[in-house]
Amino acid sequence: MYIGNAGRLVVSIFALINIIDATGETYNKGELLRWLSESVWFSTNLLPSQHLHWIAIDNKTAKLSFNYNNFRLYFIVLFNDIEEIV
Repeated sequence: MYIGNAGRLVVSIFALINIIDATGETYNKGELLRWLSESVWFSTNLLPSQHLHWIAIDNKTAKLSFNYNNFRLYFIVLFNDIEEIV
């Protein structure tokens, strides 16, 4: 999860026993990266904003640039023939 500028990773067995419950800078970045990569499922998260920019590379490829809380990253995003992210 990523809430209030902090990441937390919880891994449990059958939702009964936590085997990992971790926080810290590494998890802040990791969970933010996970949120961004899973944003394909919530496409409004991928709309251009002050933190997120799209740069066309060619007809089927774009660079998604993300800058938040001094954390910068980018994805190369591929599109199929009907303009869906693959």
